[in-house]
Amino acid sequence: MKSTENRPSRIVILGGGYVAVHAYRSLVRRLSTRLKHGAVEITVVCPNRSHLFHGWTAEVLEGIISPSHRLSPLAGIFKKARIVHGEAVSVDLNSRFIKVSTIDNGALEVLPYDQLLVATGSRDNTERVPGMSQNGWTLKSEGDVIALRNHIRDVLTEAELTDDVASRSRLMTFVVVGGGITGVEVCAAIAEMLRKERRNYSSLRSQPPRIILAHSGSALLPHEQGEKLSNYPQEQLIDYGVILRFGTRVTKVEPAGAFLSSGEVLPAATIVSTMGQTLLPLIGTEKLPRSDDGRLIADSNLRVYGVADVWTGGDVACVRRPCKDSRCPANALWAIQHGKLIGENIAREIRGINLREFAFPGLGHVASFGIGKGFGELFGMELTGWLPWIVRIFFFLYFMPSRARAFRVACDWLLLPFDGWRGTRLSDSKEERSRRPSIVSHEQTIMCSSKAYSVGF
Repeated sequence: MKSTENRPSRIVILGGGYVAVHAYRSLVRRLSTRLKHGAVEITVVCPNRSHLFHGWTAEVLEGIISPSHRLSPLAGIFKKARIVHGEAVSVDLNSRFIKVSTIDNGALEVLPYDQLLVATGSRDNTERVPGMSQNGWTLKSEGDVIALRNHIRDVLTEAELTDDVASRSRLMTFVVVGGGITGVEVCAAIAEMLRKERRNYSSLRSQPPRIILAHSGSALLPHEQGEKLSNYPQEQLIDYGVILRFGTRVTKVEPAGAFLSSGEVLPAATIVSTMGQTLLPLIGTEKLPRSDDGRLIADSNLRVYGVADVWTGGDVACVRRPCKDSRCPANALWAIQHGKLIGENIAREIRGINLREFAFPGLGHVASFGIGKGFGELFGMELTGWLPWIVRIFFFLYFMPSRARAFRVACDWLLLPFDGWRGTRLSDSKEERSRRPSIVSHEQTIMCSSKAYSVGF
């Protein structure tokens, strides 16, 4: 839609994540002159004041990266946009305006739009398990990782002070729910954190902690990959110390611990949810086309199907993957590519030229089970060892929205060898490794590693 003589074209972006950042940058590159002369206005609606780079969640939990280094202030990212710190509570698709509840005073502000980008992302899906919201820990929001880290230190201190064997065992048991990338990553980070804390807590030296990953599926890190890469994670994990349960669901969470689908109760003071995400509701969008899991269906130009002035991408969207009978994975690189094309197509719409179709084919995926222990598939090549591990690090650094923050994160990594790093195993003693059980069927228990970081492309 072209701007009229009386007013500019109004673009409203809901969200401050990967889609929003890269859509905005694409818009600025293509509409710089119109923005300069006031022919286009961009408004960004986000409840947070910083963009949170989720790629470093495990490293923050482990203590490798400073929490502030993954936060990029929105004011520095959206320099040519008006930023409204609030949450969209409803949208009128016919009259084309949005009602926003502002964070500072809760007042309602009405924002008219000509082009709307819905990139509100998702939140942790704790409602699937009764009691998880009240008694579990999540990792999606800005302060969640630090809260979990502080909680772990609190339970270690409590374990240090008790003489009751059962209480100490519960305090030193950590349950992670969900065996996807995040679940494995969190198990890794907790285990490495506990390894480092052994010098501070005698209880960790006298009684090994238990880290249990409960996964309803039959394999970790599900990807389209060959046999070599399917076996590699398991081969690495059996050398370490986290207990993994395949074919196991957590049915209820209480302060005392986790209840499993097998009927077993795991006494644990720390239960972390990595069960996946759920969408944020937005009144007024109920009639828009959605997939079975509630995501907005996008057409090939990344507009909401059948709606000319509403666009979507990232976690909230169902986008068909080019050349494949599947949808795009919900991870950072795909969200970034969605944002880039949405920004370009909104600019094309305003300038009155043909839109482009989404054609990004993907690159592959990589994961890491420790320093130098990477595995992945890139451009059809199966890789293990140092190369995929290094690729992951540089990928994250490159796509951080702030160069200053990326530089600080790079410094955190460079300082790691001087921070007492001595390896990745929770325990290297022959006696403890001899006590590890073998692999069994169903309700499987695998003694597995504690250093796993992963990203899909």
